[in-house]
Amino acid sequence: MNHSTLRLQLTGRILFTSLFLILTIAQARDANADEVSKVRRPIRFAETEFGRSLEAASGGLSLPFEKSVTVTPLTVQLRLRMVPRSARFRSAILAATDQNRPVFQIIQDGRNGLAIECPAAGKMIHAGLDLADDKWHDLAVVFGSKTIRIVVDGRELKNQKVEWAKKLSVLKTAWIGQSPDGKQRFDGLIDDVLITPGVSDINNWKANGKQVVAVNFDETEADYLAQWTPLRSTRPDAEPWENGTDDEWPDGRIKDMERGP
Repeated sequence: MNHSTLRLQLTGRILFTSLFLILTIAQARDANADEVSKVRRPIRFAETEFGRSLEAASGGLSLPFEKSVTVTPLTVQLRLRMVPRSARFRSAILAATDQNRPVFQIIQDGRNGLAIECPAAGKMIHAGLDLADDKWHDLAVVFGSKTIRIVVDGRELKNQKVEWAKKLSVLKTAWIGQSPDGKQRFDGLIDDVLITPGVSDINNWKANGKQVVAVNFDETEADYLAQWTPLRSTRPDAEPWENGTDDEWPDGRIKDMERGP
């Protein structure tokens, strides 16, 4: 075996070993990232002029739709204030999925600003406005039977004609401040989320019972804990613990448990 052949074999082995080590380290890093992503971080809120607002950078929310509804016709309203972060390519503001696929996503694109991604209509609609200015904005998106309208602070930015898929899936989950896969988070505050079937009045920001999702984050801790007060049983054969009152439930650990959003 000549020296040239030996050098080629040694070089090949070194390259193979280096590639193997790189792949092993990458897999270990990905596995560690997966474990870190499973650790649930506490969701934070901030006191603002609209009451309590969600700090979406700390974690988004997923909420089930209360009624069976499709993407059209549908009116989506929310208030937001986005922190300027030029390095962030994409932030998810609000999304909706059927079983596990996005039906629509409202995003802030680092290059093009506000956009609506709607696979159900085969469209990506750019509004032509950058929301990352650290100011509050009222955003409304109306998914009509033939158009998608985008209105920000009372000004219509887009009224795009669309053709919907013949069969529209039923919306199951709303994702506030994050993408359904959890990879994109919104950098800023979100408040007053209303999702209403049909084409509704976008100037009305109060829930009227017609919404399939209605959140304002203003529920106090006391109000929330009140939902955990055990109800007394009306059965004559109820166990003693089923008839407990607040005074008989002094154990404070229930206040320390992780109750979720």
